[in-house]
Amino acid sequence: MNAFYTFLQTAQPDMASESADPARPSGLCALPAYSFARIDGPDTLKFLQGQATCDTANITPTRSVAGACCNLKGRMYTSFLAAMPAADALLLRMSSDLVATTVTTLGKYIVFSKAEICAADHVVIGLFGAGAADAVSEFFGAAPAAAGDSVVRGDNLAIHRDDNRFECWLSPESAVSFWHSAGAILPVATAADWELHNIRAGVTDICGATAEEFLPQMLNMQITGGVSFSKGCYTGQEVVARMQYRGKVKKRMYRALAEGSVPAIGETVTDSDGHKAGHIVACAPVAEHRAEVLAVIVNDKSASARCEAGATLSLLELPYPTDP
Repeated sequence: MNAFYTFLQTAQPDMASESADPARPSGLCALPAYSFARIDGPDTLKFLQGQATCDTANITPTRSVAGACCNLKGRMYTSFLAAMPAADALLLRMSSDLVATTVTTLGKYIVFSKAEICAADHVVIGLFGAGAADAVSEFFGAAPAAAGDSVVRGDNLAIHRDDNRFECWLSPESAVSFWHSAGAILPVATAADWELHNIRAGVTDICGATAEEFLPQMLNMQITGGVSFSKGCYTGQEVVARMQYRGKVKKRMYRALAEGSVPAIGETVTDSDGHKAGHIVACAPVAEHRAEVLAVIVNDKSASARCEAGATLSLLELPYPTDP
C-alpha cells in the first residue's frame, strides 16, 4: 500500500459509506479502483498509436484522450484515459486490476520501439461540484477549463472530465498534500459518488470482470470519443472498423436503475425468458437494494432485461444520442 492510502487509513478511518448520495452537491474522493501504466521514451506516442483505438496525435501536455487496447478479435483487454505528464511520457489511467496484464501485453510489442512501459505509483483523487475548480487551482495554479483539458505541475496532472468534475493524478507524497488543501474546500465523498457521476455521464472502463468481452462500440466509445476511425492501423482495428462501417452493433451500453438488489460488475443480464442478454459493466449503490448501473445489453432485449441475481432494470436516459 502506498503512502497516500496509508495516510487515508489513519486520517479518515470513518470515511463516508460505500453508497453514493445522489443529492451530494460536491465532494473530494480517493479512487483506488484506478491505477496507472506509464510509457516513456521518444517513440511513446508512435508506439501507442499502433496499439490503441484513440489517435495519440491528439494527446498533448494540455489535452487528455480516452482510448482502449484490443485483442485481435477487437475485444478490449483494457480501456484508459491517457495524459502527458512530461515530454515523451504518457500516463494511462485504467482499472487497477488490469495494469499488470496491460503492461505485460503491451510489453511484448514495445521491445521494438524506443520506449519502455511499467506500472506507475500515482493515485487518483476525484473532485466534483462547487469548489472543485478552486481546489484544483489552489494546488496546480490553474484548473483546466474545458472537458478533456489537462494541466501539469511537476509529475502531477489535473484533468477536467465534465460538468465541473476533475481527476487529479498525483504521486503518493503529493496526494497527501493535495488532500489537505482540497479538503479545506470540499467535503469528503465516496468512490461510489464518483462512479454515480460516471454512470450518469454514460462512461465507464473495462475491468478484470469485463476484460476481452466487448468491442469498443458496445461501450458507446465511438460516441464518447474513445475511437478514431481516421487514424492508422492498430491491433484489432480491422474488426472494430468492419463493425462500424459494414455491420451493426447488436448490443450497446444502456443506463438503468436496478432495484431489488445491488448488481455485481460482470453479472449476467437476462431477458424475460431467462436467456443471456448482456452484462453489468458499472454500478453505483444509492440505497440498500437500489443502484444506478450501466449495462451492455442486446438491443432488442433491453426493455425486458433484468439481472440474473434478481434485480429489475428500468432504463434511464443517457446524456448523448445513441445509435438506433
